[in-house]
Amino acid sequence: MPTILSSKTLKIMAIYYIIMGIATSLASPLIPSYVVDVGLTMSDLGLAASYSALATAILLPTIGYIGDKYSRKYALLTAVFFRLSALAIFALVDDPVMIMMGYALNEFGFLVYLPIARAIISDAVGEKGMGRAYGELISIVSLIEIIFPTVSGQVYLIIRDYSLMFKGIFIMALIATPILFFLEDDGEKFRYRFKDIFRLTNIEKRIYIPATLESVSWRIWIFLLYLVPKERLGLGPDILGIAYTIQSLTWFLTQYISGYLVDRVGAKKIYILSDAIGIPIALIYTFYLTPITFLISTGLFGLSISLWIPAFTRMIYEASTEETRAITYAKVDSLRYLFSTPGSLIGGHLYDNIWIGLPFLIGIALISTDLYLEYKLFPEV
Repeated sequence: MPTILSSKTLKIMAIYYIIMGIATSLASPLIPSYVVDVGLTMSDLGLAASYSALATAILLPTIGYIGDKYSRKYALLTAVFFRLSALAIFALVDDPVMIMMGYALNEFGFLVYLPIARAIISDAVGEKGMGRAYGELISIVSLIEIIFPTVSGQVYLIIRDYSLMFKGIFIMALIATPILFFLEDDGEKFRYRFKDIFRLTNIEKRIYIPATLESVSWRIWIFLLYLVPKERLGLGPDILGIAYTIQSLTWFLTQYISGYLVDRVGAKKIYILSDAIGIPIALIYTFYLTPITFLISTGLFGLSISLWIPAFTRMIYEASTEETRAITYAKVDSLRYLFSTPGSLIGGHLYDNIWIGLPFLIGIALISTDLYLEYKLFPEV
């Protein structure tokens, strides 16, 4: 049964996650506070998130194809480059338009990074004990994120300089990047024609339809999770840092058991549970958002992430082969982002111009519908 210590790939990814995890954890409470302080509205940020989702939907199949046919390592480094570019923008400029671009680039880099990283890790792990291995790896990330968001918020209270903090974070992320060059590529594996990446197998359709609606139902409101407390409650980086710590602590404490449950109970049941947790979070934001309920909601979000990652990974693993794993992950994410592209834009507009609770109520209705589709369509894996 593979573990981090028994796999070179997992060791490299773990080292990268440690260094990059510290950098992103330091940035996480600063970004929502910074973008609001420079004058961007929820509609602006929703537009930026929608642009990044659309770009991801268009480019991700090609990036996944390149990853399978030529080099998953360099496909991964491409995604990392976009995230580094976003941090550089935050560090060097304070123009609202450029900050909006940096916000979009950060989202885009993260969305592209996920399917390629999942393919690399899945190949290193294999089917047996996948949940446990993912639990070990993600536990490292969440353990880091327990500490450093709070540290970031407290440091900001002392120096009160976004630019200086982002410069340090950028340098740390830059140091982490060369570690990925030690990943090994197996050479050409993907032998289908490019147009074949747009064809879906029956099992892919059964997974992709509910997974796409799940993305739509969350994207209309989830980007507001840390922005609304800043805008409505006036919470600064110190409290947002504590919130990220609570999210990561929950993630850390439950990640291993989540992976175990995926292996023992099945990915379908755990996936459905992770999606259902969105309903109480959205209810909190609709009817009773206070500093305390905000912190509770971040804990619930951490639990949802903890359950979703191993469940989703196992689900896609069952729908793919080693030769097509990157493109399989890329296809499902491309469809999810394509159909959810307007979600952030619509959610930001509804929040700014109609009623602050409307994006969350729509999300609840869509999640409820999706839970039924997941139960009916998902294969028993």
